[in-house]
Amino acid sequence: MGGRYGAKLGHPKLDIPDVSLDSNGKATTDAAKDANDPTSGPWDPYIATRKSWRKEKFAKAFPKESEYRHSLQEEAEALRSVVKASEASKTANPQFQALAKIDAEGLLEAFILMALADKGIAADHPEFLKTNRPKLRQYVSSYVISK
Repeated sequence: MGGRYGAKLGHPKLDIPDVSLDSNGKATTDAAKDANDPTSGPWDPYIATRKSWRKEKFAKAFPKESEYRHSLQEEAEALRSVVKASEASKTANPQFQALAKIDAEGLLEAFILMALADKGIAADHPEFLKTNRPKLRQYVSSYVISK
C-alpha cells in the first residue's frame, strides 16, 4: 500500500547467505553451492572475508573490544568482495548490480545499517552517525522510499 502519498517503503532485496562462525573461526553457511548457478560463486569471497574478520581482522580493527562481534566494517568489506567477484565473473544478477550501485554511490554502510544490521553491526551506528548522517538520509530517500 502506498498510503496517503503513494510511496512504497522497502530496502533493495539481497539474499545474503546466513554465515555462522564458531569460536575457532570455522564457517558454516546455509548457502546451497550449485556449480551450475553463476549467482552462488560471488558469495564465496563473502564467506572468506567473514572468516578472516573472525580469525584476525576484528582484533586489529577493534583492539579495545575483548570479544568478537559482527561489525559494520566487516559486513561492508564482505559485501564489497561480492561486488568485486560478481564483476570479475560478469554475473548478471540484479541483486549484485543493485549492491554495486549502492556501493558506487557511497551508501553501502548506510544500506547495511538500515537493512542488514544485527546486534553487532548496530553497535557501530552511533559512531557512523556522527559523520555520516547525510548518507543515511540519502540512502532512505534514494532506496527506501519509492513511488
